[in-house]
Amino acid sequence: MSDNYSEVIEQSEKHKKDLIKSHPIVMWVIVLLVYIILLVGIGYIAFFDQDFNNPQHTIGNYMRILDEYKHLAPDEKVLSEEEFSAILIESMKKDSEGGGELQELASQSFNIILGAILAFLSGSVTIIFQRMSKKKS
Repeated sequence: MSDNYSEVIEQSEKHKKDLIKSHPIVMWVIVLLVYIILLVGIGYIAFFDQDFNNPQHTIGNYMRILDEYKHLAPDEKVLSEEEFSAILIESMKKDSEGGGELQELASQSFNIILGAILAFLSGSVTIIFQRMSKKKS
């Protein structure tokens, strides 16, 4: 029974290899699609309206908190308005620094994926031209 099982596995593996060898364009398209999906996903994160890409979202929230604190009754306030403002300003600075680092990382990742796609396409074109020149010879 184990001989039959191993034969079936060998035939299955051989069939997979033959399928890939007989249809190299399928593998090429799959690799290209994966690269494109990665590029679109990272491009969305890097360049579209995220919180770290639009500081007005974050700053607007801080301004709203500060405005609400100013309108509290004096006996409900734990800190003075100046102390509270200083804390909020420090928090805004930290948020903007963190957002800038995240934006930079996403942008670099986008450039890396874009370079990988260009290298993949360049390699593909090179192989095609090499095969064409071999057929002419």
